[in-house]
Amino acid sequence: MKRSRLTFISIIMVIMPFIYPVNIYSQKRILKFEHLTVDQGLSENAVTCIFQDSQGFMWFGTHDGLNRYDGYSFKVYRHNPLDSTSLSDNIIRSICEDSRGALWVGSLNSGINRFNRENDCFTRFMHDPNNPHSLSNNNVGVILEDSKGILWIGTRGGGLNIFDREKGVFYHYQHNPKNPNSLSNDIVWTMYEDRQGELWIGTSGSGLNRFIREKKQFINYRHDPSDSQSISN
Repeated sequence: MKRSRLTFISIIMVIMPFIYPVNIYSQKRILKFEHLTVDQGLSENAVTCIFQDSQGFMWFGTHDGLNRYDGYSFKVYRHNPLDSTSLSDNIIRSICEDSRGALWVGSLNSGINRFNRENDCFTRFMHDPNNPHSLSNNNVGVILEDSKGILWIGTRGGGLNIFDREKGVFYHYQHNPKNPNSLSNDIVWTMYEDRQGELWIGTSGSGLNRFIREKKQFINYRHDPSDSQSISN
């Protein structure tokens, strides 16, 4: 009798959490925030982008340089006009780490920077009007490496760029008013790759674009006042 009672109690103890889960998980979560400002070493309080790399470092882009945070303190990278290996511009717009572990930093006025971890310095890639295979525009708003390992750079005025890291050259996708399957606008605000590997590009004033890889063409989605199921703006 005693053994049967112990067995019954054991069964009850096992199944109780499943019968009354609300009592266990109903406690309100309390969120606490730690403040990281210029008082803690951040170069500027206006943060434009945030990224955590594969080594665990937190990177913060500001209008006064790039900040690396190790959980205890900040290291600030800024432009130095006397050092060609410094950050090309203090106004940072985007940060991305590729599958090779390289960190890419896009700026407002001076192109894109690749961070060299070993030497703690940067390699710059900028627009050169005399080189058709340079970056199309120095205002870099977004950087994305897709599932195929292709590095895409969206600019605000020069369209989309693909960077061939082996050859060190850029290939451009830009708006062509004579081609309805070209990029709808050269001002690119954002990019995203979905789970099917489709690349989506948001533009300024010209809707959303879906890239057709096989044809290297774009399908443009715009607002149509006569179609309630079209994109809203």
